Amino acid sequence: EAICSLLGDVPGVGGDGILATITFRATGLGVSPVSITFHDLMDSNGSSIPSDCVDGTVNVAAPDLSLVLVSLPYPALPKYANVTVPVNVTVMNMGAVDAGAFNVSCTVFWNDGGLQEHYEEQRVAGLEANATIVIILGFTPRHNGTYTLTFKVDCNDEIIESNETNNQLSMSMTVNVQGDITGDGQVTYKDLFVLAKAYWSTPADSNWNASADLNLDGTVDYRDLFILSRNYSS
Repeated sequence: EAICSLLGDVPGVGGDGILATITFRATGLGVSPVSITFHDLMDSNGSSIPSDCVDGTVNVAAPDLSLVLVSLPYPALPKYANVTVPVNVTVMNMGAVDAGAFNVSCTVFWNDGGLQEHYEEQRVAGLEANATIVIILGFTPRHNGTYTLTFKVDCNDEIIESNETNNQLSMSMTVNVQGDITGDGQVTYKDLFVLAKAYWSTPADSNWNASADLNLDGTVDYRDLFILSRNYSS
């Protein structure tokens, strides 16, 4: 029920205008009818003023945060234990309204042992409707073997969304022992041969091999050779 009046010595008015604004809190999403079941306009003498009501509708919209892509910056290169792996996570607001602040999480399981090895969250200040943002999450694997990475947008359920079935994506990744350049599960003379061919090279050299850059410092040198020798025949 809402009662509105003009008090005091107010001259009469005519024509169109807004007498009252009704504000309400929506409890759901979608289109809903709005109707006024009773109204009565009265003049200063208490006499009714003829008037009509027109029903309408209200459309309650919400953001729709979606994880559209998770990708590795260098998918063709081997991933090594004890070397940080960055992952690009693309989030899009597919809804009709802006989204407030939310978190994106990364959960990492080492499948060989069923061990949750890493968890982190990154805060996003907000995302406009139809906008896209790319954030970087990553972890440092401690083992060789297969990993499963699961990413979830709005992981703490802070945002009311029109669709929450597209908030999660997973990916698998194989991690080698540092020095296993060939990816055969062992660090042997084969890997040493590959590293030797790229020794003392940088990305500007013709003999550069990014897979032999075991510590990802942009140079294949004695540091990489030390890593390989430390894990030789492991």
